[in-house]
Amino acid sequence: GGSGMFPANAIRKENQRNSFLGVVLNQDEPQCISRPAASSDRSRTLSTSHSPRTPSLQTSLPLQAPLLSAFPSDLKDPIAAGLIEESEVVTLFDMFYLRLNPFINLFDPELHSVAYVRHRCPFLLTVMIMAGCKFFKTDLYQPMMNLSREFAKEAFDKNWKSVEVVQAFACLTYWKEPGDQRTWTYIGYACRMAVELGLNRFVGKKPYENGLQKMERRNRERTYLVLWVHDRSLCMQTGKYWMLPEDELVLHSMTWHEDSGLSTRAEDIIVSAFVHLRRIASETLDNLLKPVSHGDRDVPLKNCNEQLDKWLSHWHREMEAGM
Repeated sequence: GGSGMFPANAIRKENQRNSFLGVVLNQDEPQCISRPAASSDRSRTLSTSHSPRTPSLQTSLPLQAPLLSAFPSDLKDPIAAGLIEESEVVTLFDMFYLRLNPFINLFDPELHSVAYVRHRCPFLLTVMIMAGCKFFKTDLYQPMMNLSREFAKEAFDKNWKSVEVVQAFACLTYWKEPGDQRTWTYIGYACRMAVELGLNRFVGKKPYENGLQKMERRNRERTYLVLWVHDRSLCMQTGKYWMLPEDELVLHSMTWHEDSGLSTRAEDIIVSAFVHLRRIASETLDNLLKPVSHGDRDVPLKNCNEQLDKWLSHWHREMEAGM
């Protein structure tokens, strides 16, 4: 497995105690020490370890090679190109899940191992490595950013379409450089692709799903909900019209976090909560923009405050129940 910045047990404890709150609120930094050689190497299998949240998962997918037929390209991912060792990528993924993913809640570490992401989409692998390098291996950040942009050009040119491509374009905006003006272009492209792929459809859990199928379904749904929140947030900040409506999946988002079939992930509670929050904000903005008499101007704000109080109470209970 190679050495890492955090031991495997620190990662497990961090996930178990709701890493979103611990990281975003800057609570209890874990000690930076090398990971023991006996710790699990998530780059080799999708998941073979037991945890309180997810049972062991077996898969027959040929995870050793990328899906080159789905993404024909002369570009090589960073590992194949010799820019970084696979063991270093494993460490960067650990750091990504500990310190970056809690701010976006887009990825499930039980699903998105190094091997799984590399198999599914070299573009996404490159972008996730780039994000990790920006904070934890800065000497490689520029080469990774250059390669990520080359992959983005290829994706546009060759019309690559998959949930991982949607995630890659979204991630290019989360930790972008201050002068990068491509946020609207990337998010717009990701939104249109997400709808084209049907990620906005509400499917719900199925009795015949195995563990991998369930996590991949949840991955598609989570991607759309996170993208919906990003779209609404960006539009409210810029004054532009949003691209994604309150469609089928969004309307089921109040209980989406309960639909995992296993113990509820704290990160998924956060996703549902933020969708709800943006729905309240969107409704308030719509009401404020309607022509009303001067005396009625305070009504939308009063209603908003009441909804926010209910929002806080509801999601506080949900977080406590999910811990």
